[in-house]
Amino acid sequence: MTIIKRTCANCAAFNPARTDDEPGCRNLVSFTEQHGTPQAMTRDPGPGDSCDSHQTHEEDAAETHAIEVARQVAESTPEFLAAMSACLRLVETLGMDHPDTTRAMQLAMALSPPLLNDFMAAQAHKLGLIPEADGYTADGEPVFSLAAIAAKLDMSMEEAQTAMEAMLTEREALGLPAVLVDPATLHRKQ
Repeated sequence: MTIIKRTCANCAAFNPARTDDEPGCRNLVSFTEQHGTPQAMTRDPGPGDSCDSHQTHEEDAAETHAIEVARQVAESTPEFLAAMSACLRLVETLGMDHPDTTRAMQLAMALSPPLLNDFMAAQAHKLGLIPEADGYTADGEPVFSLAAIAAKLDMSMEEAQTAMEAMLTEREALGLPAVLVDPATLHRKQ
């Protein structure tokens, strides 16, 4: 007797034929079992039954989040899209370290959708580009100490102080908020 089954060991879906109300993986692979009797045989899925393109729940969640970020970017304000376009153009022509590029990037980040900011912060954290937050504001925004930023960027405290003052001056010139967080109002990380 030949039975055709579909399985994925990663999500433990193991169905001879999926019906509309059965849970199952979209990445099921088919295989054929040969049995000497018509009695139904069951077995646990093995490593050879796994489909290569299966995504875990975490990967599915990350993909869904990335799609949502892309949707928000596509539906962004014309101001953000213009600022992002100018920023990308300056990166190509002047380079990342040019002051005009830095100002354009600050403006684009200030106008970007909140979900995009969260996504970029998560990516920067994952890549090790930013230090661990020292604490959080009352509304949950991460706060970084100047010492932690200086250490992460391999700068002296004097260089970091000068760079921070220049950044705050540029933000004020662009009409963006340039506020330092009062340490007394900071919620410390436990």
